[in-house]
Amino acid sequence: MRKITLALLTLMVAAVLPFITQSTSHAASYKTVCEKGSGTSSGRCYKQRSAVVKKVRVVDAVPLINRSSKRVTMTCNFSSTITKEITAGGSASVTTSAEASFMKIAKASVSATYTLHASVRMSSAQAKSAGGTVTLKPGEKVVCQRIYSHVVFSVQPYTYSGTKIRWQKTRSVTVPSTLGVRIVD
Repeated sequence: MRKITLALLTLMVAAVLPFITQSTSHAASYKTVCEKGSGTSSGRCYKQRSAVVKKVRVVDAVPLINRSSKRVTMTCNFSSTITKEITAGGSASVTTSAEASFMKIAKASVSATYTLHASVRMSSAQAKSAGGTVTLKPGEKVVCQRIYSHVVFSVQPYTYSGTKIRWQKTRSVTVPSTLGVRIVD
């Protein structure tokens, strides 16, 4: 009886162990990046506290509706220039060294084909050429959207001096990828 119980216990541990290791290794994959100039005795670092998540957000939209009785060709037209930059905690004022640290964390977490930038900009002329033209039948409608692709994650900044560590409030970081135009019906 004891041999059977021991064998069952061994099987249960063997079945559960990969799940324990898996969840622990996921948390361990979060990065800690220190700003340039940080040394062995003092400096400023950022501990990643959440996974890097890709997002797409609509920043501007123009409905195109054919209310005529004839087929018409319409063009997506936006009148403003949009610029998106790295932000931390909602503030766009990020130091150059912090920006470099955030880029290291973000780039380590996304595929090499997903391009990240410190800043992206799209003028109205660029939006027009990206969106192109659409031919609509009578009564048809589409929406021309300017979209912003980016990644979001959270970091907890800290400074250290000797053996003293000062943790600061966790912040949400947004790193831009692209601005573009899409047409949805």
